[in-house]
Amino acid sequence: MSVQAEETIRLMGAGTRRIEQLLDGIKSVRIPRTPHVFVAAGILGMLAVGGVAWMVYRSRRRRKLIRRFQDALPTSVRELQHELRSKVAPAK
Repeated sequence: MSVQAEETIRLMGAGTRRIEQLLDGIKSVRIPRTPHVFVAAGILGMLAVGGVAWMVYRSRRRRKLIRRFQDALPTSVRELQHELRSKVAPAK
């Protein structure tokens, strides 16, 4: 074999051993487990916040555009609208 091939094989072996060492180190690390009670409490808390946000959103209803215009007009103009309707309405 050539020197370059032997060097490549040696480097690959060293890399493989390094990866195995890192994997062994990862296996020995103990990941702390979160108790199920905390997970359930977190989910319930998020649902509660979402429910309150939805209720606030639903209670904040915008009035229709025509109603906002009517509220902005003085009462004399609003009465004019009713008078015109009564004149235009067909006789029964």
